[in-house]
Amino acid sequence: MNLKEYPFLTGILSFFALIFLAGAGFTAWQQFTYASAKKELQGQNRARDNYLLRQAIAPTEDNLKLARKNNADAGAKVQDFLGVIRQKQITADFRQGATDLVTKLREDKDNLAKQVLDKGVRLSSTPAEFGFGFSRYVNSKDATTPPTTRLPDLALQSEIIKQLIRTLLEAKAGKEDIIILQTVQREPVELDTARSIATVRQEVKDECTPAPEEIVRREDVLQSYYFRITFTARTDVLRRYVNMIHSSGYPILLRGVTVSRAKPTVLEEPASKNADGESGPGFPPPADPLSVPGFAAPTFPIPAAPDATTPFGPLPTSATATTPAQPNIIIKDLPSEYTIAFEYVIPAVAPKEKSGTSRPGNTVKPNNN
Repeated sequence: MNLKEYPFLTGILSFFALIFLAGAGFTAWQQFTYASAKKELQGQNRARDNYLLRQAIAPTEDNLKLARKNNADAGAKVQDFLGVIRQKQITADFRQGATDLVTKLREDKDNLAKQVLDKGVRLSSTPAEFGFGFSRYVNSKDATTPPTTRLPDLALQSEIIKQLIRTLLEAKAGKEDIIILQTVQREPVELDTARSIATVRQEVKDECTPAPEEIVRREDVLQSYYFRITFTARTDVLRRYVNMIHSSGYPILLRGVTVSRAKPTVLEEPASKNADGESGPGFPPPADPLSVPGFAAPTFPIPAAPDATTPFGPLPTSATATTPAQPNIIIKDLPSEYTIAFEYVIPAVAPKEKSGTSRPGNTVKPNNN
């Protein structure tokens, strides 16, 4: 058959031949591109494997097993810790309204102030002004209404503060121990972070905001409440207080202790005031700020005057030696100002349990100790 006699058929065959050749060429180009990419990927994988094998810990099967074991051990330790902090907790059960909670906080403040004063511990301000961490609600000039969703948190914080203060009173060995309670601060968990920081910047004396590195709380694992207590006392009071907190069995972690020189304005005996805040007979400030009741001032040895006639005479012999004077104490345990940071740790509420309460441990019977 002569194709020249059929030009239309010849054109169609030529068109399909061109398509076939183009497809074959495109396929060959794709195969070449794929082979090149595969070769490059294999080279990158070899380079990566060589790099990892040169490291101290190669990703071998043994190392993977060890990593899984370490992860399981860490998880077991977390569960053990959660079990420990569940054993003994400070609890509070408060299901009334905000007004009732404010009334209770005021009653707790008055009772704490009475216990402190009855124990012979001084307050840096009048009992009416000392809010024990809750001046935002208990002082008439600053009184506000707490958010209803955080009432269990505030009730629990109040119980924790009472435990911390009672332990401090127990650390007072006797009348000779002088303790001056200056501030009791709490982290205002009922406020968001921005409002909390703004509040502290306004110098609210009994509220504080911890730095992130000061706390151990972790979302969905550990929840905590943060407190700071500042008081002036001698070292033995601090030592007894810290040991008693540690041995209490409660999950209270010591987060830090700041020591500074006692302020003379704090050491001065204030004028006594009655329950109504009226001034009564007071004690004059001591001439020496360290010579306050219970805080003896340091004494220094005074050398004997030399003999004017023989200023450089020989040392006395055993026959003429006199009885040496009793040595004077040069360094005494002077009072210092201590700021102790505490964190009360509890297990975080599981997501399915969060409805109806903001923290665990707030729905059991209150601790009446």
